[in-house]
Amino acid sequence: MTTVTTKMYLADMSIVTPIGNTPQELHDNFQKNAVNFVLSDFYTELGLQITMAEVDNEQLPSLIKDSSRPKSVYYARLLKLAHKALNQLSMSDPLPCLLATTEQYPSQPKFHSEFTKLLKKQLKHEDIIDWQNFNHYPLGRAGGIALLDLALKHLTTNPEQQVLIGGIDSYQNTDLIKYLSSQHRIMAEGSNGFVPSEGAGFLRLTLNKSQALQKNGGVITINPAGLGMESGHLYSPQPNRGRGLTSAIKHALASIDLPVTQAFNCLNGESHSITEDNSALLRNKDKIAKNATHNNLAKNTGDLGAASGIALITSAAEQLFQQGEQQTYLLYTASDQAHRSAVCLQLESLT
Repeated sequence: MTTVTTKMYLADMSIVTPIGNTPQELHDNFQKNAVNFVLSDFYTELGLQITMAEVDNEQLPSLIKDSSRPKSVYYARLLKLAHKALNQLSMSDPLPCLLATTEQYPSQPKFHSEFTKLLKKQLKHEDIIDWQNFNHYPLGRAGGIALLDLALKHLTTNPEQQVLIGGIDSYQNTDLIKYLSSQHRIMAEGSNGFVPSEGAGFLRLTLNKSQALQKNGGVITINPAGLGMESGHLYSPQPNRGRGLTSAIKHALASIDLPVTQAFNCLNGESHSITEDNSALLRNKDKIAKNATHNNLAKNTGDLGAASGIALITSAAEQLFQQGEQQTYLLYTASDQAHRSAVCLQLESLT
């Protein structure tokens, strides 16, 4: 008996990153190996100036005056980034929205409980989101791709509807910088580490092929996402054997017939993630072409946190559109804690 796989179609996409504020800009600048790393206004606990990747503030919308908003750079950045990304979308009706946000770290303040109200005020009267069906999830890097699973379940129940998924994050967060700095994980003057960054992006998804975004004679199909949980994650005493990412990639590849020609990740370059990455790909090598190209977006954008998954999808989708060939791309990423996620994109010809 043949199993029919339900796949989604990409109807629209948006992105804001330090190296590009549209999907095409992000893709083109990534192909040019562009970076936008700067010495930031943040310092480590040893007084070293931290290297960051930042979105040009002049490119972001103004922040509305709101006495209830937390007085922090972090929430100001999230609201501005989300606003700019949402304004790129072509919308006719407000849609349900699932949003990946900053990972919840041990002993760190929880995400603001009134964030939904803050974002709604920032967007004012713009009819983009159905606020009765808006939820945010503190999943970090793996969140954007992981939410594809919830989006598919929502669309399967409501096949005539469309849905938004997104991701926003910024490391311009004093508490988080202090926490990560104490673990010597951040790049600063004279010290190695990852480059903290920021970004936002959204995808409008549909089950209806006729509603899909069309370019160069094709549409982008998003196959069912693969999810995994790593018991040996960065904040666990157990060893990381790469089983969570291996499982996520295996499930993402399960419905794919053509071999993967390109793989994309947004891992931030720390040694533990490189080891996990290599072992997961090796265990799934039977569905990955021997000459497959491997791309790491974070080398150019810095660590986008919860915006990583959406940035991967927009950049990879733009590349599929530009090449105009029926190929299979594998996208995957991992949070600092247990969550792992992966998905396969394909270009489906309209002829």
